Amino acid sequence: MTTLHLLTLPPSPFNTKVRLALKYKGLSFRSTEVQGFDDREEVIQASGQPLTPVLVDGDKVVYDSFGIMRYLDANFPGPKLFSDNRECQQKIQEWERFGFELGGILRLVATQAFSQEIDDAATAKAQAMLDQVPQVLEEALAEQPYLMGEQPNAADFSTASFLRYTTVEDPAALAEGPMRFVAERLSLGSQFPKTRAWVQRIMEIDLVGASSI
Repeated sequence: MTTLHLLTLPPSPFNTKVRLALKYKGLSFRSTEVQGFDDREEVIQASGQPLTPVLVDGDKVVYDSFGIMRYLDANFPGPKLFSDNRECQQKIQEWERFGFELGGILRLVATQAFSQEIDDAATAKAQAMLDQVPQVLEEALAEQPYLMGEQPNAADFSTASFLRYTTVEDPAALAEGPMRFVAERLSLGSQFPKTRAWVQRIMEIDLVGASSI
């Protein structure tokens, strides 16, 4: 049986949600971590483009986090990431879009780390936006542990990944880099206890081991 191979930039939320999906489905995989944006030769050779994540399954190569998650659900056993119910599937897709919007908030701050140009106004704008969006999550989590019910699915992985670094209690414990930069400047407030606890539950899935080279 071919071992799945994930080419990944670990801190990236787009990469994180794919890694969570693999682990949640109980799939064995090895991962190769690229470093920043200058170490992309293997990614380009595998997929013809430089962006991560990329999943290699024998002679099949899938890139883009949305595409990879759908590929996993269509081709492998384990807990379902998506739903056969049309209404539920539409709701998952709405949460996926919501996660993408959260990514836009993070980018307001993360891009400063890459450019090394501090923009306090952009950071303040990002924090103001972050202070508003979790209320939707609090409402969704009011009577259930996950966004769609008793078990996590693609909706949770596609949103919690983008909030991961806004719930870090001690940003100084993180390795130097864009995500530590974000964690030091953006914080999901204590007024969102259900959301903070949900992020922690989702990220606990990431503690499951996987081989890497």
